[in-house]
Amino acid sequence: MEFLVPIRLHMKVVTHLSGHDFILTVVKGNREHFEQPGYICTCGSFYTTEPSISSSNAISTVYQQMFHTKTRFSGPMIMGFDKPDICKKLLEGVLFRPYFVNLELVRVFVFGIARSENDQWGYAGVGFKSSFLFYLAKERCLFLQEFEEDVCKVTIIYKMEVEKIYCASTPNLVWERIFSEQGTKVAKLKTFTGRMLFGIENTITQRLIQTLKIPSCSLSDWNNDVLMEEVYSYHLKR
Repeated sequence: MEFLVPIRLHMKVVTHLSGHDFILTVVKGNREHFEQPGYICTCGSFYTTEPSISSSNAISTVYQQMFHTKTRFSGPMIMGFDKPDICKKLLEGVLFRPYFVNLELVRVFVFGIARSENDQWGYAGVGFKSSFLFYLAKERCLFLQEFEEDVCKVTIIYKMEVEKIYCASTPNLVWERIFSEQGTKVAKLKTFTGRMLFGIENTITQRLIQTLKIPSCSLSDWNNDVLMEEVYSYHLKR
């Protein structure tokens, strides 16, 4: 189980190194992917010419330009992600934090949580999304897993192009179809059930799904009779 660091778009961090202030800024997009975070570093007249793929690259590049050295820095530590107080502040107002479920062969990235009453789905629902990387015929592919209405869907993506889409009524059944069609290409994954590969069996996933069932309210909701009845029935009546 591994939570991602809480990166905020447009966040700025100033760090003092060798008598100079280095400013790191998080932007949208980098030279490899326009939807992923990018990092810009500036210090006086020195700066990165384009967003870097990591904070480590950004600050190290500018430092090396200034001092003509090969010194490298840990960007996450420079940005304070190792400090609990900073992470806590960055997570204020965040209802869901994406995380990795580490299996023996793959790291399942869970980036959406939703609930249903379907026990065969592990009570996950439409809006639950996960993915992982795996090699098919020596080519690294992305397996995108999600729920749509009454089906479980797995999309295999290679180099940003959809290779194949599989659908079935449950996570286990959709993966049985993949195992049957892909054969030896995915043989190593047969040690896992479809629900495990979706990341649903994980205890943290189940805990997050269950919290979606607990009704809550604020002062502004007191005139909402339907919601207040749900809150009363769950917290007081029983």
